[in-house]
Amino acid sequence: MPKYESSNSYAVPAGVVFNAAAQAVQNLPGWSVREVNQAGWYITASVSLSLWSWGENILIQVTEPTPGQPSVNASSSSVFAIFDFGRNKRNINKLFVELQNVLAQAGYGAAPQPQPQAPIAAQQQVEPAAQSFCPNCGAGLGPEAKFCTGCGQQISR
Repeated sequence: MPKYESSNSYAVPAGVVFNAAAQAVQNLPGWSVREVNQAGWYITASVSLSLWSWGENILIQVTEPTPGQPSVNASSSSVFAIFDFGRNKRNINKLFVELQNVLAQAGYGAAPQPQPQAPIAAQQQVEPAAQSFCPNCGAGLGPEAKFCTGCGQQISR
């Protein structure tokens, strides 16, 4: 069965991130919360069967590997599919975008603002590995970020 996993770190208290993740799942159309375990800091959710999806089981785990910087790990596995054609990845990306929106609405970070584009000559002088901003929305990125916390764009390093 197809599976996709991703994680993201936040500079927000872990309890706030956990509650925001539960709210994010409830906000997404076609998603439902199956279990919320506050003691283990995990949420199980499902994405309904539709024309575009074969149904998915989503596991969301909040951990705090570094004090004060919790991490959200999410994995998606298809229920009735042999291939997912990127659907698992898109759903996990939707989760992270909605999580960022919920955190912004709660006052933890502003919603991402479009950043002016640098002239092409200036862009060529910056090495991709040295960039610390999302190329899509301009939000700041952590050194090991796999996805932008502002827009959910996958970051290639």
